[in-house]
Amino acid sequence: MHGRRPQARALRREALAQIRGYGRNAYLFRGFPSDVTWKLVAVPVGELADWLYAHEPLWLALSANSRLVRDGAANVEKVPVDRKTIDAILRIEEALANGKSYQPLIAAALNESSPHVIAEGHTRATAYVRALNADAEVEVIVGYSPGLAAWHYYGTP
Repeated sequence: MHGRRPQARALRREALAQIRGYGRNAYLFRGFPSDVTWKLVAVPVGELADWLYAHEPLWLALSANSRLVRDGAANVEKVPVDRKTIDAILRIEEALANGKSYQPLIAAALNESSPHVIAEGHTRATAYVRALNADAEVEVIVGYSPGLAAWHYYGTP
């Protein structure tokens, strides 16, 4: 199994590059620094609720401009946003109730004590906060770099 990890990592990196622009200064990762240190962490849902959405119009609207995942979770079906997004959140909630698990979220922060911003997995993060116990843990791949302050989606937490 250990021999496959570098290959699996390379495949995930390439998929993220093609779909989200990672390492190509494109799409979601436009302006993302290259000196990021990545860590896989287990985060209690109660803590995830206090993390921020990326600075993006849909998530700003859902959270009533707070960018807090907990506010977005509370506003599902209360704030008029894209119906496809709301339906996807509700589908994930149902799947979680039926025991489904998902790939780790991806987040970013300047350092471990600074605000953490969801980079990929906003819909899942919202569903986790709505559907899971605050003590339940979810896996998150977090990238740390002081250069993230310049990343468009980090915004001004």
